[in-house]
Amino acid sequence: MDRETNSRSAAFLSKLSPRAWAVLELWGLCQTQWNVVGMGGRCGLSYPGVESVAKAIGIPWDESTIRLLQVIEIADMNHAAKKQQAMEAQKEQLRSIGQAGNAPAFKKISGNR
Repeated sequence: MDRETNSRSAAFLSKLSPRAWAVLELWGLCQTQWNVVGMGGRCGLSYPGVESVAKAIGIPWDESTIRLLQVIEIADMNHAAKKQQAMEAQKEQLRSIGQAGNAPAFKKISGNR
């Protein structure tokens, strides 16, 4: 992250309500509550599990909590999708370099001498 991004993030976080901070805490504690499909692809939180965590730490499980949590969840899933797309593009670029024969170091690493 660059300095400007850090500054914007700090400004945003300083404006959060106590309720939003509580939901962020809940979010952090619920990273083991993801529904997973296929080879590790996350498809959303398991809300019964999240509800159990919320109740255990004293955060009301109501519409406000769920809506705030969903905003964070969607943002996180969008970020993960963009990151995955960037990784796939990078893999494709490496494949095309390797196929063109322009990457002797890549060939040595992969054992194709």
